[in-house]
Amino acid sequence: MNAFGLEGPELLNRASACIEPYMDAILEDLQSAPFSEFMPLFRELKEGVCPDLGERWKDLNVKAYLNEYDQKEYSVEF
Repeated sequence: MNAFGLEGPELLNRASACIEPYMDAILEDLQSAPFSEFMPLFRELKEGVCPDLGERWKDLNVKAYLNEYDQKEYSVEF
């Protein structure tokens, strides 16, 4: 799987490996509050996880939406 605009999966795989250990905490935070760039966990991840991913994190954008079952889902875009 490739992220839109990328030629290969390497960057997406590296980003996934950095985020996967935090998935339970991320999901827990998002169940209790809407996403915000001021959430402590988001700030921690953005500042400290995988700094070698470089400028890709600078333009990270997360949008919430309801799917066809009226359940909240998130779109993550760089």
